[in-house]
Amino acid sequence: MARFLSSVVLATLSALQAVAAEEFALGIYGPITSVSNTFLATAVAFDIDFRKHFNASLQERFGAPIIQVTGALHPALVNFTVRIGTSDSNPDVGVTTVLDFILGRDGRTPISGLVGGLHSAISMPVASLAATFNVPQVAWASTSPKLSNKDAYPYFLRTMPPDSIQGSAFWQWLVHFQVPSAVFIYSMESYGEGLFQAVGNNAALAGQSYRVSGVGVRYMPVYYDVEEARASLRLAMGVGTKFLLLGMTTDQSSRFFPVMQDEGVLTQDWQLLASKSVSVNAASTSGFTKDDLPIGFMQFYPVSKGPKFPEFEKLWLQLTADDVIGTDASSRYNLDKLKVSLDSMRVRKVDDSFFSNTSLMQLEEPFLFDAAYTFLLAVNDLLNEGKSLAQINGPVLLAKLKTASFEGISGHVSFNADGDRLASYHLINMQPAPGGGRALVVNGMFNSATKLLSFVGVDPPYWMDGLRHDSLPDNLVICAEGFTTEAGTGMCKPCPAGYYSPGGRGQQCSKCPRGSFAASSGSWNCTLCAQGSYAPEVGSSSCDLCVAGFFAEAPGQEGCFRCPVGRFIASSGASSCSPCGLKMVTPESGTDSAGLCQCAAGSFFLRSSPASSLSESEGCTSCLEGLACPAGLGPPLQLPGFWAEVLDEQARDYSVVRCRNSWECNGGLLGSCADGRQGRACNSCKDGYHPLTDGTCGECAAQDSLPMVYLVLGVALLMIFALIMVNSDLSQQSLNILTIVAVGSQLVMAVQALGAIRQMKIHWVEPVLSVLEFTKLLNFDFDVVNLSCFCPSDDPVVKFVFQLLVYPFCVAVLGITWGISYIARRPVRFDNVFNINGLVLFGFFITLTLTVLLPFQCVGNPNGTASMVTNPGITCYSSARHEGLVALAVLGVLAYPVTIITWIGWTTVKYPSRVSSGTGLHLVQRYRFLFNRFHPHAYYYGLVLLIRNLFVAILPVALVSAPALQVVAMGALLLSSAVVQSRVWPWRTEAANLADLTMSCFLVVVMLGAAPLLDLGQSETEATLGVLLCFAMFGPLLVAICAIAHGVYRRFSPASSYSVFLCHHKGGAGSLARWLKLQIGTHTSCQVFLDSDQLEGLDLIFDTIRSQTKNLVILLTPELLQRMWCAGEIVTAHRNKIPIVTVICDGFAHLIEEELENVPSFWTEQQKHTLASFGISMDMVKEAYRHLQGIPHFTMPRFGSEEKQAGSVLEIVNCCRLPKRAFSSSVGSGSSSTSRPRILITGAVADAEALSVCQTFQILVQRNTQVQAAVVRSREEMENRLPFASYVVVLFSRGMLRDPNFAKILLSANCLRGSAWGRKPELVTVSADAGFEFPGPEFYRELELQGLGLSDAAGSGLLGAEAGPELAQAYRSLLSVLALPLSPLGSIVLLEKQVSEICRRRFHKHV
Repeated sequence: MARFLSSVVLATLSALQAVAAEEFALGIYGPITSVSNTFLATAVAFDIDFRKHFNASLQERFGAPIIQVTGALHPALVNFTVRIGTSDSNPDVGVTTVLDFILGRDGRTPISGLVGGLHSAISMPVASLAATFNVPQVAWASTSPKLSNKDAYPYFLRTMPPDSIQGSAFWQWLVHFQVPSAVFIYSMESYGEGLFQAVGNNAALAGQSYRVSGVGVRYMPVYYDVEEARASLRLAMGVGTKFLLLGMTTDQSSRFFPVMQDEGVLTQDWQLLASKSVSVNAASTSGFTKDDLPIGFMQFYPVSKGPKFPEFEKLWLQLTADDVIGTDASSRYNLDKLKVSLDSMRVRKVDDSFFSNTSLMQLEEPFLFDAAYTFLLAVNDLLNEGKSLAQINGPVLLAKLKTASFEGISGHVSFNADGDRLASYHLINMQPAPGGGRALVVNGMFNSATKLLSFVGVDPPYWMDGLRHDSLPDNLVICAEGFTTEAGTGMCKPCPAGYYSPGGRGQQCSKCPRGSFAASSGSWNCTLCAQGSYAPEVGSSSCDLCVAGFFAEAPGQEGCFRCPVGRFIASSGASSCSPCGLKMVTPESGTDSAGLCQCAAGSFFLRSSPASSLSESEGCTSCLEGLACPAGLGPPLQLPGFWAEVLDEQARDYSVVRCRNSWECNGGLLGSCADGRQGRACNSCKDGYHPLTDGTCGECAAQDSLPMVYLVLGVALLMIFALIMVNSDLSQQSLNILTIVAVGSQLVMAVQALGAIRQMKIHWVEPVLSVLEFTKLLNFDFDVVNLSCFCPSDDPVVKFVFQLLVYPFCVAVLGITWGISYIARRPVRFDNVFNINGLVLFGFFITLTLTVLLPFQCVGNPNGTASMVTNPGITCYSSARHEGLVALAVLGVLAYPVTIITWIGWTTVKYPSRVSSGTGLHLVQRYRFLFNRFHPHAYYYGLVLLIRNLFVAILPVALVSAPALQVVAMGALLLSSAVVQSRVWPWRTEAANLADLTMSCFLVVVMLGAAPLLDLGQSETEATLGVLLCFAMFGPLLVAICAIAHGVYRRFSPASSYSVFLCHHKGGAGSLARWLKLQIGTHTSCQVFLDSDQLEGLDLIFDTIRSQTKNLVILLTPELLQRMWCAGEIVTAHRNKIPIVTVICDGFAHLIEEELENVPSFWTEQQKHTLASFGISMDMVKEAYRHLQGIPHFTMPRFGSEEKQAGSVLEIVNCCRLPKRAFSSSVGSGSSSTSRPRILITGAVADAEALSVCQTFQILVQRNTQVQAAVVRSREEMENRLPFASYVVVLFSRGMLRDPNFAKILLSANCLRGSAWGRKPELVTVSADAGFEFPGPEFYRELELQGLGLSDAAGSGLLGAEAGPELAQAYRSLLSVLALPLSPLGSIVLLEKQVSEICRRRFHKHV
């Protein structure tokens, strides 16, 4: 087959050569794109020198040919052509380039001869390829000795001497200088390996192979791994000699030099001798140049410059870049077909500076030039011998090449039988240059014929210590690590096995210490004995193995250790002992057999299946959680608090779950329960049994069902009694009753909270355990009343249904009782029934919520499932019974906590608007259970309590898997609620507040005391509490940071803005402004500025309008425009474009133009100066007043109906574009004719300001008492409302006693109060005007004689003399009542305090 392929190739080549019979093509290749472009320039220089023979212009430009053609110059030689390719230092690229040359795949004539290349690693496959096609090859480098084998490479010749000669030069250098030993570092390719082999062969022939050792560096033509090269270098540095021989290709050495520099090899402590191909000029890609080589560096160079070399240098200096890579050159040499383009190559591209001097020329350039001329001369001789160009190829051409002999630029060129050129080598030495710097100088010569090394001149070479020496420097012959100086020869000899040496002068070999050994000679340190072995003596060359039953786990042991208990080893040399089979243990240490293995305490023997053999068993398995496993092979036992189901007795397959407590599952045999109990986790009592306090179940007797009956009857009677009590008149109930009810509800909630705490994972102890038993009933735990004796069986689902039906049962009792009251014609008001229902829901909210959440309170079991905490026999989310309970629980959640919280939340949110409106106060009375127990300012506290109770119920369920967190969270919740309660002080009586605070504190104490009783493992508790305590410790820091941040924010942030600024005249609309602010507050939560509430900032009032006000609302009364401060406010708003809303009150009229011009006369010079100090001139005032006349206005009917007044307020709110409350009411004050207010308020209602005071007082009283109040404006209103009122309040103001309307209202009230039909409301007086003067005797005498001197407008009589005595008596009665003070023009804080005091002291029926 091979012969067939060869014949096909030869036939193809012959056909191609026949086509190109008139041309001899020579291919030249080399690493022109990876090593140096000078190779390309040298190839071009040859072609130019050859063409001088035929081209006169070239001869004129460059001179005569350097090498004259021997014999006659044949004319056909003009068809001698050259083309150039690249190997790019890559064998694949090189082979492909040559194959294109040979087959003409590059578009040119197939070559008949080949010149190249540089790398032996590439030349070897190329030489094989050329031999296949019978194409002779002359290399200009590629010095590997392997290429001398003509059997493998018959068509290969080279102009550079082979490495076998260079190897002899290296050896002679070692011999001449008496180097004791050296290490040869070589690249692992043909060149490096061949050179190392040549040096080694010379050492072997001399019988001194030990003097040369080698370290190879992987050949890396593409990607150079610096770290891999570094590792190889360090290996060479550790051989024990300071002499390094370097044999590498040019591209590899250029990258290896920086590594040697990094590792400190290029210093005085080493000596380096390099081969000819080691680059000292072309390593520019790495930044390393020959200037970085140290003084004393040595290198062998083949003699490359013959007598004709100066002529070549002259030619070189005449070249240009255009000659090499110009357009004509690229076309002639086919450079556009290079495998790696000149634009993407790794080396510097040819330019004119290349030829400015010869510094860039490489060592190999002369050999390349001469190799090309070898072909040219051979072709010319064959042409002269009569051969045609078509015949000059293959063996004919090869035979002629072998006989070549001519004088080239590198010297005389001839070849031996192996195709090698024999040449001498120069010893190059880096020496200081005379003018400074350094230079490579020829210091010696190796003659290839005599194989002797001689030196030039009388001066010895420089060594790398920077000095000249005839012999080796002392620092280089000191022995390295692992060696000692041999007496007599001075050579470094390796230490024998068992010994080591750190190296250095005078160092002797030392014995290895115990636990270590040196197995081979030349050790610089001792190796620790491996695991499983030991060395008991010093100077050991090996380690002994541990015997059976003993082991050596760590290296470097002097002796072995006994196997610990539970392990054994039956073999020697063990580094560890094997565990007993099947997870068993041994009774003692040092066991060498598995016969004594057994299960330890805390584990039990487990088979993988009933039929499995001992070897197939799982062996001793760790005891399951909840089980006790004594030592031995018997089955485990139950621990108290756990219950185990035996799934497979033979395979010992158990399923362990948690029990409700340790009394119901008291430990012992698997599956056992306390007496009378049955089922999974001992969850239920047997049929006909009921639970006892010790965890057992007792048999039901006849009387055991009575407690359940008594409970049902007791609850029914309690509901009836509560309904009767609440149906009594509230006005007759004292605050003591309220305190009792409040404290009672607190106690019920506290007991329920204890019940919730009882659900936590706490190991309760006596006597607390017994006390907690009493909380069960209030938490609907009907086991206390023997429910299982009342029902057919102890079924958890039945118990849960009973718990859910407790509230419906109470509602049914209330409904039935209410219905019976109507039948008996002693009806109970619906509000009372509603209140009782609310009290039940409010009081038992924790229990109701906790009850419906209990099906979700699941805890994990050791078997991986989860069970209900209250009924551990029910598996969560995987059993039908639990699915039924969850369905009922979801309905319960929607029916109880969700509905109650939503309902109470809505009612609480609506409370402020209902109180302010008055019409909703009857609904507030219906929610007395929610609001009546708390102060008006804390009306929301009922919702707060419900939310707290919601979390009290949720925490035991939500945090069931984190018991430690349960206690901390519950304690934090109770403590937080206590802090809030102490801050708000919400309950209406002092006793109730103190009781609530005390109960909360005791509950916190309970949580503190229960923390150590948590039923947890130590590690789990420490981990959880550690994190929580960390948060608590950083809490003060966090609080401090927040407080400081808030202070900084408040310091630099602008004050909160006001949506409305009320501009008014205090005397004409001060009370109206207060009433208007209260009314706006019912519609929006925006801030309203009223000067009486901001007394401390009146000096900044104009700035407030300018920078913090969105709308200015002006209450236009007759005197307003004449008030200096009002004028300033109006001007400031007008000048700053603040929206202005004008509200015209009764009696106001805008100023006419004449009056506007007289505006300056309104104020004194001092007042005008004050305005001017704020930048306000009189012209600005006039302009602002004119502006008021042109803007739309609203009318406030001060004596109009409440509906009209409420409409005006709403218009003002809308005009100011204020955001409205989500739940605000749009009704008025609630004083409609159909309402029945309990508090009537009157006064000088014919006076606008006095009426506004009454309206303001009405709103504040309603807020404080939660009782509907109304302002009485006429006698008719008094007559209609007095029968239903409890109090009549009269607000004293100036001129009231002479107001006929008030007199008629008072007389009507006196008449009705004295009648037998109606109740007698209590009279309350309030002094609302500091200008009110109590009359003297003269007033009463005048009144009795003349009356008021007016007629009744209704025609019912006179208010003159005939009515005088009655009116005087009414006034005396009125003024005899102590009047409490009220400051209507004061701040809201003062007003609320005064109203609260009036309500507390006077309205005792409703406070």
